Order: sequence, then C-alpha cells, then structure tokens
Amino acid sequence: MTLQQTEGVDRFFQFRLDATRAYVGEPRNFGKEIPVAETTFDNSQRLLSVRFAQPVAPGQQITIVVRPQLNPDTAGTYLWGITAYPAGEQPAGQFLGFGRINIYDSSTYRTSR
Repeated sequence: MTLQQTEGVDRFFQFRLDATRAYVGEPRNFGKEIPVAETTFDNSQRLLSVRFAQPVAPGQQITIVVRPQLNPDTAGTYLWGITAYPAGEQPAGQFLGFGRINIYDSSTYRTSR
C-alpha cells in the first residue's frame, strides 16, 4: 500500500517507520494484527509505502497505524491518497480513496492557571 500526501499546509512529516502496524478491521475496533515487512517514506514525493509480510485477503478492511517522530508545525487537515497493490510481478495499483490526519494546535489544549 502507498499513502501519498495530497493536501495540507505543512510538507514536513517524520514517521517512526519501525513503529508502523496494521490490523484487520476498523479504527478503534482492531482485530488480528497483520505483520508489516517494510515501511519506507520518500520525503520528496511525500509517499509512505507499507509492504506486508503476506498478501491481505481481497475484501478485508484493514487499518494502518503510523506513529509520528515529529508532527508538522502547522495545524490542519492533511489528506493522503491511498493506493493498494496486489502481490505479484508488476502489480497495477488500485486507488482506494483518501485518508485524513488531523493535526491540532497544541495551544488549544493548554489550560490557564
């Protein structure tokens, strides 16, 4: 799978690639963990690639969990185009839609004393 940043003010994301996880099911309702073989990030293309140890069964809904090393400085909604690739030689990708990462301004959560 690939996730490519298509929208968002800040172009600066740093991920902890070794902390990438994948699960069968929807967010907050995880099922079995899917082993991740490799995660890479091409900063110039804003492209996060996740390769699974075994192919994911057709029709399975999965959730990919990424961990930031450092969040962008600018709050906002960041859209990422998601493309899935089947196993095999020279696979043709299928665009699945967009995922969203919301970054909030930390001053929003400060309390005054």
